[in-house]
Amino acid sequence: LSIPTIAFSLLIAAPFLPFFSNAQLKNSPPLLSNINAADTLFVCGRDEVFALKLTPNNGKPVKIWSWRAATSPGLPKLMVSKFATTDECKPIEQGRKVLITSSTNGVALVDQTAGKTLFYGSVPGAHSADLLPNDRIAVAGADSPIGGHTLVLFDLKVSDRPLWKTELYS
Repeated sequence: LSIPTIAFSLLIAAPFLPFFSNAQLKNSPPLLSNINAADTLFVCGRDEVFALKLTPNNGKPVKIWSWRAATSPGLPKLMVSKFATTDECKPIEQGRKVLITSSTNGVALVDQTAGKTLFYGSVPGAHSADLLPNDRIAVAGADSPIGGHTLVLFDLKVSDRPLWKTELYS
């Protein structure tokens, strides 16, 4: 998914988001089966990523999955603060996995069925990531107080150890 596609999806979902109370959003358990990405909207913001089933239930979308860094198996405690402001969440492999970035310097690949973090990395101002061939992830970093305007390449088999990094102009 491209940034314009995600932005458009969020615009479509915006009218539905007021239907959820804070209690509903915080207390929803993750779904323990694969999500059909064709009728699901993945939404991220603050410290949570969640999925809404777009097939209405009594006229309202239903929250069917949720992920938070603080409770994710496989994510070291030192990485949790890097997911305080999630800003991109891309379902991959038909929704079985979700690629997440956070402007508070984190990137993660999460197994949707278990909520387990399979890969994590640190990228200043991370705002977009893509899965590449040969188990690689490319992450774009924006301007941040600790660096930014970067493109970072990771190997999925080795968390938080960049293979390559370059600075980008603006």
